[in-house]
Formats: sequence, C-alpha cells, structure tokens
Amino acid sequence: MEINDELKIETYKRLGEIGVLGLKTGFLLNGGAAIAILTFVGNIVQTDKNLAGELAWSIEKFVAGIVCTAVAVVLTYIMQLRLFREYVDALTSRHPCPLRIAVALVLTSIGLFCWGAIVAMSAFK
Repeated sequence: MEINDELKIETYKRLGEIGVLGLKTGFLLNGGAAIAILTFVGNIVQTDKNLAGELAWSIEKFVAGIVCTAVAVVLTYIMQLRLFREYVDALTSRHPCPLRIAVALVLTSIGLFCWGAIVAMSAFK
C-alpha cells in the first residue's frame, strides 16, 4: 500500500472519530445542562415559582438541542450506509446531503445550548 493510500484511510478514520466527538458533545452539553437545570428547579420550585418558570425556557432549548443531535445521529447512519453502498455497488455519490444536514444539526445543537445557557443566566438577573 502506498503512503497516499494510507493517508486517505487514516484521514477517513479520523474524520469519523471527529464526527462522533461532535455528536457526543451535543448530547453531553445539552443533556448535562438540562439535568442541572431540572435539579436546580426542583430545589427552588417551592420558594420561587417565577424563577422556576423562567428556567423552564432554558430547558426547552436544551431538549431541542438533544433532539437535533439525535436526528444528526440518524443522518450520520444513513450517510455511512450510503457510503458503504457506493463502495460495494459502485453507485454514484449520494451522501453529501445527509452529511450537510447532520453537520448543520450538530451546529444547531451547540447553538441551542448557548441560547439555553443565556436564557438561564438572564433568569437570575
């Protein structure tokens, strides 16, 4: 095997690892934030219902981020299946569309985390 072929194989492997890291990040950020806010709201709901209500808005953003990441996981699976089929059946390339959508959803997930965090922080002002 030539160095150029090895480089292509290793690059492909690393791109897959980076993609998985992005998906994990979306789940971890939004899931962790939602759990933290829910725990906090559970403790203050008896004393300050207004603050608890305002924090509920941030939970919605975190849950939407989790949903975006989950859909991105499904699209990633579809893309990988299409890549495999292209290789096995010598099909034409049809995987860029799910890839672009999955990347956009992961970025949206991170954006929703930021939005939810801002909403949560503004509830304390």
